[in-house]
Amino acid sequence: MKLLLESWRQYLNEEVKYKKVSDEIFLHFTTPERAESIKETERLLKKPEGITKFGTDTIDAISLIWGEYVPDVQTTHYGEGTELVGVEFKTNIPPSYGYVEEVKWHLDELPVKDVKILSFEKAVEKINNAPEEIDEMDMVKYTNETNT
Repeated sequence: MKLLLESWRQYLNEEVKYKKVSDEIFLHFTTPERAESIKETERLLKKPEGITKFGTDTIDAISLIWGEYVPDVQTTHYGEGTELVGVEFKTNIPPSYGYVEEVKWHLDELPVKDVKILSFEKAVEKINNAPEEIDEMDMVKYTNETNT
């Protein structure tokens, strides 16, 4: 489904927005055990041990600045009844691109910093209160420029 969604977007009226990765805060849904590992190692992995990966072969997160909560994309692959938490983080590595439901890095591992583990409910609340809004068809590209 994700691959189909990404493919048909190119044929629609998509606008590209540009953001600085230094201005961004991201969120990644995962299990409590995996969240602790992410916080301890300060790394998100494309293929973490013990987690079955679905969808695209990328590291995925959601923007807490302009993203939207889309559970069919962000959480359903864990299966019903799985306890999930949100991992809030920053990184210096720009994502390859992003849409409202997902931001993607084509890396095997992503160094992260300022890691906070949030309850699932608090994570969803933060996404739903994102301060900016973009159209659901718009693509976001990033730079690694920092504010001076």
